Amino acid sequence: MFSIISQKIKSMLKNIHVILVLYRSFKAYRKQVLTLTLMGFLSGLLEGIGVNALIPLFSIAMNQGERGQDIISQSIEKLFVFFHVDFNITTLLIFILSIFIVRTLVLLAFYYIKIKISADYEEKTRSELLKKTLNAEWSYLLKQKFGKLETLLITHVQYGANALLSLSTTFMAIVILCTYVVIALNISIIITLGAFILGILSIFVLKPIFVKTKNIGYKAGKALEDVSHFVNQNVLGMKTLKYTGVADKLMQTGNQYFKLLNEYKVKVYIYKNFSPQVLQLISLVFICLLFGLSYQFNYLNFGALIAVIYLVQRMFNYVQQLQTSVHGMSESLSYLDNIIQYGRVLKQHKESIVGDKEFIFKDALSFQNVSFSYDTKNVILNRVNINITQGESVAFIGPSGAGKTTVVDLVLRLFSVDSGMICLDSVPVGDINMKKWRNNIGYVSQDMFLKNDSILNNIIFYDDTITKKDAIAAAKKAYIYDFIMQCEQDFDTMIGERGIALSVGQRQRIVIARMLARKPKILIFDEATSALDNESEQYIQHVINDLKGKVTVIMIAHRLSTVRDVDNIFVLDKGSIIESGHPDVLLQDKQSYFSTLYNMKNNS
Repeated sequence: MFSIISQKIKSMLKNIHVILVLYRSFKAYRKQVLTLTLMGFLSGLLEGIGVNALIPLFSIAMNQGERGQDIISQSIEKLFVFFHVDFNITTLLIFILSIFIVRTLVLLAFYYIKIKISADYEEKTRSELLKKTLNAEWSYLLKQKFGKLETLLITHVQYGANALLSLSTTFMAIVILCTYVVIALNISIIITLGAFILGILSIFVLKPIFVKTKNIGYKAGKALEDVSHFVNQNVLGMKTLKYTGVADKLMQTGNQYFKLLNEYKVKVYIYKNFSPQVLQLISLVFICLLFGLSYQFNYLNFGALIAVIYLVQRMFNYVQQLQTSVHGMSESLSYLDNIIQYGRVLKQHKESIVGDKEFIFKDALSFQNVSFSYDTKNVILNRVNINITQGESVAFIGPSGAGKTTVVDLVLRLFSVDSGMICLDSVPVGDINMKKWRNNIGYVSQDMFLKNDSILNNIIFYDDTITKKDAIAAAKKAYIYDFIMQCEQDFDTMIGERGIALSVGQRQRIVIARMLARKPKILIFDEATSALDNESEQYIQHVINDLKGKVTVIMIAHRLSTVRDVDNIFVLDKGSIIESGHPDVLLQDKQSYFSTLYNMKNNS
């Protein structure tokens, strides 16, 4: 007894969850769905009246005495009398044709509104998810699978839109079905009740199929996300995959993902199409029995029989459509749930942008007893004190894992400190407007992000305030202008996916031009020269030297030749500053980390 009650409660909770998912997803479209429902009712009513008009039509055509004793037939005849229109075959045909023309117009409007709200849902949901992702904390985004956002924006949202279409169709099917039942009851109560009960029973009998469709839909959504992540991740590393010769092993892993997704999709398709086929068979058997019994016992006149058979067939069609729509919603629920959950998590991890002060840099950027850790176990920075004067060029060096990149991430405000304070001209950075902060900071990393677009658009990079003149000036400062002008289409030259048509050094200088075009007050180079040849490194060095005194330059470098000319060096080790000073001063101290490392590399 307890297990039965428990199952009932679980079933009820699942149904409540389904309703909540649908409401949260589509509450903005309540009015539109209601409008579609009313239009569905009007469509069903018009069709029912038009079909019911067949009874007097056939009665007149076959010279039968009865023109239809049902309420609707009599009402149609009274309507003709009221407007002084002859009640004959011609006028009845015109009446029926007019009814169906109006119904067609109503349906056209219905489908227009239906697809319009579906497309609107896709557009707004994609825009909202992208905006929330861009405004999310970097610490959260770091942990997400590559390709997750792509899958959500493209596939999940599309399935969500399909669910909205299915929901609209469900409401339409319900009201039209009810309308047909009422009109059919007007002709024959016994036949209509029989068809209605049979249709309802078939829904309950086929209910397990709905449950299976929903469960497999959840699994298919997860499998699709895994496939997207797998493909995106490995396409980016195609060169590595080729030269390491692991293609066969990769194919085995890929085929496992593809096979699993294929199995789920086949099952979903089978379950979705099983119910409609069964319903078609049931409706055909019922109509055959109805026709046979009516013929045997002369239960209805010919016109009424034709009308009721048509209505019964349409009732079964809408029961089938209702089941198909419910299947569609069941299949899409997992995708809708994922969209809601992702949006909710993004809201929890929204980046804090509470500051409202201007970015003013005239004195110094300072770290004051700053401590930071990614988790409670490992301290990355421990009570660090740094002072960077405006216009100064500084470099952070030290072994891997010492905390150099973390310092840069804190300057970029991708993370917040655990304790201590980072200040700009004695103003806590948290008090400065985030957008204005980042507008004044340029960042050049070893991982160069370039679009499959022209050189010009890669320098402008979504910033409409940058003109072509600005881009040209920035390209000259980045020592890439001469190369660009040698290209066939100069600044309009396409550079391929992630700049594959260019050398690493050329890509790096285009990224530097992008940053310089924004006229930053602080420019950060994060291992920007580590993968460059000597010539490209010299170009970058020229850029840095040209910026001295004009822009505050912060560098992270393993190549000591790159940092030889900076104003100040900070040596980080195990999260602490172990030494700092001008390169010349540190070189004179033979015990210093910088001097030891510099001499070691020169001697080698």
